[in-house]
Amino acid sequence: MTEDKLAAYPRTQLLQVPTPLYRLEGLSRLFRLPVFIKRDDLTGVGAGGNKARKLEYLLADARQHGVQCVVSGGGIQSNHAAMVAVCAHRIGVDCHLALVEAVPVKSSFYDEGGNIAIDRLCGARIRRFPADRDPNEYVALVSREIEEAEGRAPYQIPMGGSNGTGALGYVRAAIEYARQVDGCAEAIDTVLLPSGSAGTQAGLIVGLALAGLEQSVIGVSVLHTEANLRALVLALCERLADMLGLTGVDWNERISIADGYVGPGYGLPTRETWESIRKLIATDAVICDPVYTGKALHGLLT
Repeated sequence: MTEDKLAAYPRTQLLQVPTPLYRLEGLSRLFRLPVFIKRDDLTGVGAGGNKARKLEYLLADARQHGVQCVVSGGGIQSNHAAMVAVCAHRIGVDCHLALVEAVPVKSSFYDEGGNIAIDRLCGARIRRFPADRDPNEYVALVSREIEEAEGRAPYQIPMGGSNGTGALGYVRAAIEYARQVDGCAEAIDTVLLPSGSAGTQAGLIVGLALAGLEQSVIGVSVLHTEANLRALVLALCERLADMLGLTGVDWNERISIADGYVGPGYGLPTRETWESIRKLIATDAVICDPVYTGKALHGLLT
């Protein structure tokens, strides 16, 4: 019955799922308790990561509305923007990106390499903006300009894919995870993840409730204060609950935020972040990134 509630919402299948859930043997020995990892970097789409799950629903919604052009945005090296470019290219949809100078890093590689190179390989049209506004405001600006120039309204995908439609991807992921947990010999009582634009955390919270799985979901903030991130997660939990017909749940009490690992700012890892990344490589040969999962890992290790 859990997946029946999702059936009302169209989905473009992009992923190879389920992604693996397995015990980190080295880290478990270090902690002397079981530690598991859900490898959503192994979705089979682009460079992996959480954005593809959201885009399955967002791009399907765009298609359902007959839209053949999408606009999204984020920082210059945004993983989300790159995944929008990859997935839109795969299904033959035009992609425009509004990218903001959100991280105070200046180098030729940062400006032209990495995800920017991926964006261009996928044919995305890029506009760059100063970091004086929320990226979603620039997404709206670019969308208006396209509509005025071409007479067509593009589909706007918010930063991180974090609206109700996008967060459905992590409701589905939570149901997938609940099935995998059923097969684990050891109990898992807490989920810890990096949380930025709130969609992944909200989707997991609501999805676990839908699956009847009582686990704490802790979001390690990579950007916001506890109060600001809590408000974003709560709003999305309530939106998802409305979409899926879930009532009688106090979503606020299910939200846990740790905001002590942001460091000097978004996209700026600390020495402890790098040490945490190095430790997981040494114990289990798993590589975290310094912007998101590395900060969550730092939170786990301390």
